[in-house]
Amino acid sequence: MNGMRQNGRCSPCLTLFNLFRASKMKKVPIKQQIADLAYLIKAYGINHVIICPGSRNAPLIQVFHRDPHFRCYSCVDERSAGYFALGIARTLREPVVVVTTSGTAALNLGPAVAEAFCQQVPLILLTADRPKEWPPQFNNQVVDQQGIFSGNSKDFYEIPAEIADADTLALVNSELSRIIATAAADSPGPVHLNILLKEPLYEEIPPRSAVAAYQTGNNYLNGKKTDKLLQADEDLISEYLTGRKKMMVLAGMHAYTSEEKYLLDSLSSIYQVVVIAENISNLFSSLFISRPELVLGALSEAGRQLLYPDLIIAFGGQVVSKKLKIFVQDLKKDCPVRALDFFPLECFRSMVRKQEMTEENRFLSIWKTAENVACNKAQGLLNLADYCNLTAIGKAMDAIPEESVIHLGNSSVIRYAQLFPVRPDLRYFSNRGTSGIDGCLSVAVGSAMVSDSLHVAILGDLSFVYDSNGMWSRNFPDNLRIIVINDGGGGIFRILDGPDRMPFFEEFSVTRHPVSIRHLSEAFGLKHLIARNFAELKSGLDDLFDTNTGSNVLEVETVNSENSRIFKQFFNSIRSS
Repeated sequence: MNGMRQNGRCSPCLTLFNLFRASKMKKVPIKQQIADLAYLIKAYGINHVIICPGSRNAPLIQVFHRDPHFRCYSCVDERSAGYFALGIARTLREPVVVVTTSGTAALNLGPAVAEAFCQQVPLILLTADRPKEWPPQFNNQVVDQQGIFSGNSKDFYEIPAEIADADTLALVNSELSRIIATAAADSPGPVHLNILLKEPLYEEIPPRSAVAAYQTGNNYLNGKKTDKLLQADEDLISEYLTGRKKMMVLAGMHAYTSEEKYLLDSLSSIYQVVVIAENISNLFSSLFISRPELVLGALSEAGRQLLYPDLIIAFGGQVVSKKLKIFVQDLKKDCPVRALDFFPLECFRSMVRKQEMTEENRFLSIWKTAENVACNKAQGLLNLADYCNLTAIGKAMDAIPEESVIHLGNSSVIRYAQLFPVRPDLRYFSNRGTSGIDGCLSVAVGSAMVSDSLHVAILGDLSFVYDSNGMWSRNFPDNLRIIVINDGGGGIFRILDGPDRMPFFEEFSVTRHPVSIRHLSEAFGLKHLIARNFAELKSGLDDLFDTNTGSNVLEVETVNSENSRIFKQFFNSIRSS
């Protein structure tokens, strides 16, 4: 036989076949499914695992901790852990595992799961669970964990506590393999595996089974399909472009490829196309409009009418500008709007290829003229403005070293940041999927942990306090700097039109807090700086970005500044001047 074939089978195949047949004849060891789960995750090349403490999840901790393939991180606060995982997954563009115990520990992942789902970031959520007891009085630390993330996850499966035989184990493993692959396939996102675990919880978990070897599929990075537009939408885009009609492209927050950026550049060069791309889209081009809030805020109604498109195509995630939102909503009756679930790659390729000659993009010229006028007005006003949230954030963003990654907190910070020039040498991120203040610090910690770049988080004081457990890390990344804009509460409500006229405004909207940013930072072992005026801000930024000082947190205190007055006067002056 020369070791080649026996009974028509290759000898290596025969070996595996015999192992598989033998395994079917044996009783499946207790918690074999846990060992196979870890093996399947490893087989897909996933190695970052966030572990939250607990007892019910001890078997899961054991199988990940014992395998050097996995890089395990300890995170006590499950809410923070979810965002920590999101930061890693978003930075590496690969799935990250999160392990929790049962009960409310699993529920605490909810906000991060929703954010990951909206941003199409792949997470694999492993929640330990307790089989139901009888009588129910013995059901301690139990909530209904079946499908708790169903509205914000791609798939769910519950792993049974006991596996009767190898056939059942093979079926379970097949389902696990499918769900693991689902996390990163096509439109990525979180998947949830709820794992029923009986006591004892601290015995040795067996090695992976022979059955598991048959369940690994292709690497999840391969075979990504290309989305296809509906023919009606493709025909509409083609008709408007070739007919020289005006098309606005809203490119929301997303990790765009270099080809997608090239196609948008090309469309802007050869058709009547205007691309709106805020800083968090990370699409940088002199042909794009990056500050729509400023442009539209500086125009009269007659001026805005000159910017009206004939067609709007939107894709990607959230857009920040409120004035752009109102602008588009006002057009709905007279302007078709197509909101796509994906970048129309093939359609845009075809439109770029078929156009042989270029002509002046008069539509873009009108937008660019308006942008230049607005930006020049804004810069002149900012040069004269007093120390406040607006000017402090502008100077902070200008001082950030080249090739850094910036994490913009929600509420007022992300809005202020839209008023300043986009820097192509920076990468911008924000939790704009759900736009909550929770997790803004934790996601930056996770991102910095797996990156060699300098990361800078700019947060409001409430965001910083609310997510302060993000600093609770055994190995806090030394490439992360935190800038806290401390205006003494929820400053966002002071710059919105309306809240300050309500009798409950100060107590229930602004919600002043008694927390010392300095003491909170130092409690987690971080070095704190403070700035209360322009001179201290410049000195503080210099120290913060000096790698020799060891500073981590710069508190920019603006409590006594007239933040809302200056902000509102800024827009009034742009419109009237």
